[in-house]
Amino acid sequence: MWLSNLRDRSLTVRVAVLMLAVAGSSLLAVPVAWCSRGRAGLAAAAVAGLVCLAGSGLALVATEPFRTTGRALHGMLVGMTLRMGVPLAGVLTVYACAADVAGAGFAWYLVLFFEVGLLVEVFLSLPPKAHGRRSNNSGGVSCSQDSAASLEG
Repeated sequence: MWLSNLRDRSLTVRVAVLMLAVAGSSLLAVPVAWCSRGRAGLAAAAVAGLVCLAGSGLALVATEPFRTTGRALHGMLVGMTLRMGVPLAGVLTVYACAADVAGAGFAWYLVLFFEVGLLVEVFLSLPPKAHGRRSNNSGGVSCSQDSAASLEG
């Protein structure tokens, strides 16, 4: 299935998929923004989308070294910090500097784009699938032929 193979792709491809997912979710936000607040609504949706894309994109790039090293907890903490920190800083900045954008529903659009970015970025941050690595022993104990022969004799 093509969806499960996305984890095996390069970082560039995975960032492009993240960008497409956020752009796709804007197809839902843009008509609502235009009908509810006009240009201010469009600005609010655009800024929210860009802020969440920046946070998710930075998290995806920053967690790349942790994907195959067995340090999943470190990767999760780094990704979570960036994924949540950038939008939080964006909310504080918008509410302090652009009251018209904040009043046009910026926080609601931020929630929409944050959820999409979270879902896609976490999926793309998972370790690549192991191809052809199936264990034939059911007990989880590996036994070489030499050690098996020494046990028999």
